[in-house]
Amino acid sequence: MKKLFFSALVVVLVVAGSVVTGFASTSATRANKDSQSFNQLYSKVLQKQDLPLQ
Repeated sequence: MKKLFFSALVVVLVVAGSVVTGFASTSATRANKDSQSFNQLYSKVLQKQDLPLQ
């Protein structure tokens, strides 16, 4: 039972590590696009609420 739990933990750690490394490699290229689109979306929301853009 302990061995099964340990192997499941290793699988979870490996999957999490691969997801983190994949996200890190893609986020470097997508960070600029994401920030630009987020700024556009944020300004649109502020304009709809008639709040001053800070």
